[in-house]
Amino acid sequence: MIYDWVAFLLNFWEEYFPADLTTDLIKEKYFEEIKKQFKQCEFNDYEPIHRTLTIYPESNGWFSEQQNQLIDWFNE
Repeated sequence: MIYDWVAFLLNFWEEYFPADLTTDLIKEKYFEEIKKQFKQCEFNDYEPIHRTLTIYPESNGWFSEQQNQLIDWFNE
């Protein structure tokens, strides 16, 4: 469930988090620790429970610029 939950937060964060939070605040307040914990796990062969819960390796045209920045930062 770690992978799926992180994918949900990355792919749908604009709907989940309050609109007044900037990408930098979201990184600082939530995703720095999530990223650290996530990187300790191995997900090479993991299949998400739904295709919308895929963590994309790079920016995507259907995400906003801020969302793509968060995804790119998370994948560093």
